[in-house]
Amino acid sequence: MGSHTKTEREHEAPLSFRAKLALVNLRELYPGDQRPFPLVDIRTGWRTAVELAGIADLRFHDLRRTAITRLQKMGLPLAFAGKLAGHANPKTTQKHYTAPDAETTESRSLGW
Repeated sequence: MGSHTKTEREHEAPLSFRAKLALVNLRELYPGDQRPFPLVDIRTGWRTAVELAGIADLRFHDLRRTAITRLQKMGLPLAFAGKLAGHANPKTTQKHYTAPDAETTESRSLGW
């Protein structure tokens, strides 16, 4: 749980099995450190990871938006996705974190 948030409230962030496995594997790389990533500053670490991956124009926050959008696409109710994101108001989730893909947009505009 994190405490350095906009609202200063802690909330849990669920992880997939794949994400948990990746963290376990990282622990084996850095056995003496209790942190999952041996970083002092997340911004520096993020920039390094994006550069090493050869990805342009990817912000850390983009991952959050993608995750919430995918949860909704899988059928998770908007209110529940918003709770996972730590939003007190579902309108925040709807306004800022719902990014329909081209397939969704096309099928809705055609009335399917």
